[in-house]
Amino acid sequence: MQYENYNSEQALANTVPAAAAPSPKTGDKSRASLLLLTLTACLGLILLFLGCQLWRHHDVSGQCSLARSGTTYLDELGDRDFCWDQKANRAKYATFEACLKDMCNLPSEPYFGQCDAVPLAIAGGTLAVAYVLACFVLSYAGDPTMYVASTNLLAAAAFGCAVACFITSFYRWGLQQDDSGTRQDRSVIAWQLCTTTYAQSRGEYKAMTAFAMFVSLSTIGGMIAERYNTPEIAAKMQPRGAALVAEQENFM
Repeated sequence: MQYENYNSEQALANTVPAAAAPSPKTGDKSRASLLLLTLTACLGLILLFLGCQLWRHHDVSGQCSLARSGTTYLDELGDRDFCWDQKANRAKYATFEACLKDMCNLPSEPYFGQCDAVPLAIAGGTLAVAYVLACFVLSYAGDPTMYVASTNLLAAAAFGCAVACFITSFYRWGLQQDDSGTRQDRSVIAWQLCTTTYAQSRGEYKAMTAFAMFVSLSTIGGMIAERYNTPEIAAKMQPRGAALVAEQENFM
């Protein structure tokens, strides 16, 4: 009878089936998902803080109240001889924008982008934080449809507000300075440049624009990470990962 060398460890590996990879737990989150969600929450809080800091009654909010006040302050905002009829003591135009259009010889009425950008920053930051909280508070195992619908809706809303804030912030019109050119952090609007004034905006306003872009990108990243973090997708990805590990071990 012929005997061959027999490796007990190899025989055990051949006879005992390989242990199945542990199935993903519905409450767990991948490292990528945790990182992106945490980043989104932090960026959202910063964007929310910047928006609240700018949207004060004596700051951008007050400036926008003046710009969109109709004829209430038209005798004070624009050129009194151009926008206001001194003899009749009444406004010549229905809005400040209409007066600026003719006074600055513009093709269309100016758009005060800061009046929409700052509220959108507040909304975008709030929705980004709410999206992250929903990802941790809601249970995928309890109701997958509700979890996916709720988190995706919040993420889409946060992304939309952040992108809208980023775009509209560049259409800033008017300066916050007095007649001598001194910057005023209060509700005052100087229109003399007759063009957008994003380049002359304050540092926190430009920071709001930057963080609006960061929030939109991190929200999309969080959505993608959460999509691949669901048990169904993770289960499909497991055979691929196991195959790659096996190839690496055979190669070594």
